[in-house]
Amino acid sequence: MAETTVAYDSFRRYVEPYATGATPNELVFNTQETLRDWCERTKCWQSLLAAFPTVAGTASYTLGVPDGAVVSNVEEVFYGDFVAEFTGMDNLYELFGENWRTVGNGFPIKATFMEPGALTLHQTPDAATNVYARVALKPSNQTDQLFNTIPLFIFEYWAANIADGVLAKLYDTPDRPYASKDRADRKTQRYEQHVAKVRLQVARSFGRTAPETKPRFF
Repeated sequence: MAETTVAYDSFRRYVEPYATGATPNELVFNTQETLRDWCERTKCWQSLLAAFPTVAGTASYTLGVPDGAVVSNVEEVFYGDFVAEFTGMDNLYELFGENWRTVGNGFPIKATFMEPGALTLHQTPDAATNVYARVALKPSNQTDQLFNTIPLFIFEYWAANIADGVLAKLYDTPDRPYASKDRADRKTQRYEQHVAKVRLQVARSFGRTAPETKPRFF
């Protein structure tokens, strides 16, 4: 079942009264940028992606995510019933040397990103096995109005908190009628406090193999 979403424009009523003179484009752009930052740093938007089968001899696989979203972090990877540790390419280089990509085929014990949205398993699988990945998502930077949406639960739980971040960006914009360094600093401080609190709550709420796409502390 498709996840219920709301348009970025839904945040407008939390922002526009406090930034008189802001254009619709300014409101949408700063809302999108704040949502990208919020989701990346709090990891509040998570999803256990549909399983996909590996192909013997193939190491990299494109992760299927909702339209308008991109992967900001991989939280867990399962190769069948076994956990494949997600790590950076630098770590694989240190462990296996500069030719780590060609170490050989076998049972994958690690996973990494070779490019945005592509999961690479190490070692290269030598058999067909289902892979599951739990990922943290954030809005893409597409400007197409079709994709200017966010899951409803993010709006319901944190609209006012996110609006503080939007206002901080707007107030920090020079040569605009609403520009104010003092207000920008105050809103930034409040927004950073919200981010820190929610990031901690999300980290505590998600357990291994959690199937939900939102935190479970509500």
